[in-house]
Amino acid sequence: MAPGIMAPEARRERKRDVVKRKVANAAAWFQRGRAGRAEQAKQGAAAILGIGVSVEGLPCGTTDEFVEKCKIGLAGTQSDEYIDFLCKRTANSGIIRRYHAAFDDWSDENLARSKSKRVGLYNQAEANNPTAGPRQQLWAEHAPRLAIDAAEKAVQNWGGDRQSITHIVFHSCTGFKAPGVELDVMDALGLKNIRFRTGINFMGCFGGLNGLKVAKALVESEPGAVCLLVCVEICSAHFSMDPNRGKFIGNSIFADGGSAAVVGPGGPGDWVLTGGGTHILGKDTRAAMTWFPSDNAYEMYLDKSIGNSLGWYIFKNLGPMLSEACQTTNKNSVHWAIHPGGKAILEGLEKVGVSQDDLKHSWHILEQYGNMSSATILFVLQASLADPTMQKDRLFSLAFGPGLTIETVGLVKLSTDMGSDSESSSSESS
Repeated sequence: MAPGIMAPEARRERKRDVVKRKVANAAAWFQRGRAGRAEQAKQGAAAILGIGVSVEGLPCGTTDEFVEKCKIGLAGTQSDEYIDFLCKRTANSGIIRRYHAAFDDWSDENLARSKSKRVGLYNQAEANNPTAGPRQQLWAEHAPRLAIDAAEKAVQNWGGDRQSITHIVFHSCTGFKAPGVELDVMDALGLKNIRFRTGINFMGCFGGLNGLKVAKALVESEPGAVCLLVCVEICSAHFSMDPNRGKFIGNSIFADGGSAAVVGPGGPGDWVLTGGGTHILGKDTRAAMTWFPSDNAYEMYLDKSIGNSLGWYIFKNLGPMLSEACQTTNKNSVHWAIHPGGKAILEGLEKVGVSQDDLKHSWHILEQYGNMSSATILFVLQASLADPTMQKDRLFSLAFGPGLTIETVGLVKLSTDMGSDSESSSSESS
């Protein structure tokens, strides 16, 4: 054998040694990861400690009522084609009832009057199409009180000392004001120790998950911090009169509501915010969903391709999305908390193998409240985390919005035995 050439048996032995070292290194890395996760839990990883939701004081109507009132209220203002298409899409929306600040415009008393004598935001506007100022006033009338009510309920649900709340985050994409709504919440709840507040406005329907990610970052960057997240949407302030179907189709699904969550150091039995990511679809989807201020309203455009685009992306990327959020690729090992952006989105998830039982809370919120934009996901999470039948210790949450963008967040339930590895082992890939 030529000098420098290793015998076959020696080469095989060397390969075995290399493989052994790699296996040993991988095992050591995995054990360090498990130890790190356990240590993070002991130190108080950011967890959802309480959730509150609110539709307090908002007029409510069933879909059947909404359809009939559309026919009467829009007659003579909109074309028969507009009214017929809107009513058919509303009737097929999967929504049973919704809360709508502008419902009073279409009260039985109002509709019994002649058009010239009807009162309300839309009735008193030219062509039933208010300008931006009056629409903003409707938002400003309802957003602070819904925010306060939801925040108070979240604090009560948590049961902790409200004076330990140190940070507050607010989101809305249906209106703005300064001073911000977060100051209204601070004053009403008597929060005296807030040392940081911020608004992450105009993100869209995934704004609630963005808010949770911001809250998590704040809590985990400052030991002992507790963050109050509040999301409020008055979608009825932007009822569109545009004859373009892509711009008025949102009227059939959107509604009003507020929600809040307390995020702070987790303890035994709490649901810790783990991973998650931002998934931006191709540039060809940028114009599929838009939200843009005009002289009359924030105009939303919804393209008919949205459902297929989101469904196809999730179908192709579900494994990696689950892995980054929940450390598993098995869709059956997690509970699902999905933003019910519309009936087609939930039906699309069923087509890729997500069961109706997995989506039951998303379907329930869609049916009973409609799409409340960024506030909706906390409604779904509240229903999911309060479900006594939950047996799995991982939860996978998704929300959708302009971009097209999919935001994901994972939650893991901390073991009641903080000294064991059970919470770590439960987060291993299935």
